Amino acid sequence: MSGPQWREVAGVRVGEVGGGGPTAVVLPDQPEGGVCDPDAPGVRALVAGLSDRGVSVRLVDAGNSWYVRKGPTPEWFRDALRPTLEGPCGLVGVGVGGQGALAAAYRRGDLWPVAAAVAPAGDLGRWWGRGTSLDNECRDADEARQAEAHLFFNPLSRPASQLIWCDPRDEACYPTALRAVSKVQSSGVRAEADLTTEAGESRDGYLLTRAGELAEWVAGRLEDAASRVP
Repeated sequence: MSGPQWREVAGVRVGEVGGGGPTAVVLPDQPEGGVCDPDAPGVRALVAGLSDRGVSVRLVDAGNSWYVRKGPTPEWFRDALRPTLEGPCGLVGVGVGGQGALAAAYRRGDLWPVAAAVAPAGDLGRWWGRGTSLDNECRDADEARQAEAHLFFNPLSRPASQLIWCDPRDEACYPTALRAVSKVQSSGVRAEADLTTEAGESRDGYLLTRAGELAEWVAGRLEDAASRVP
């Protein structure tokens, strides 16, 4: 697999791998206090796994954005990125990117019928004020809290297929993943949930270990979405 071909979409760098057919948009994590890492081993393995299965990939370089108010916001995914893509599309994110994937997909499940979040980083009100770049996106903890993905979940406008995974040892993200799964399932909606598997020694290590399995799920659900298009 050749490396991504980078271009700018409304001020955000997007790497393209493959073209045509269903598309998976990958939202990398942002290590605490750092910037988005689209070249992390787990992300590379996921992109390769998707490409090997015939899925076109768009890799988002979010910089120091938390996918909330600056850079690749839910509105950016809807208004700037989605019009550039053809066919069924899905959002796949890890950590901060997992929160971003769910936030965008829950707002417009018709545009993103497939959504997958690995260790989604939530509790944004708790993270605000700790010196991360989230402080520059939201005025206060309450504004950060109001941006959390689960608040936008609506059973009537949800993505048709969604996945939420988290290593139970991931203390920062496990409570958010558990809350997201509970909210979805209490609404009578099925989600592919795994909050018990332990893998790797870090969040990216978890993704690296399970990249093939995740890519297989995303490719299959995108194929299902394509079969539903009139």
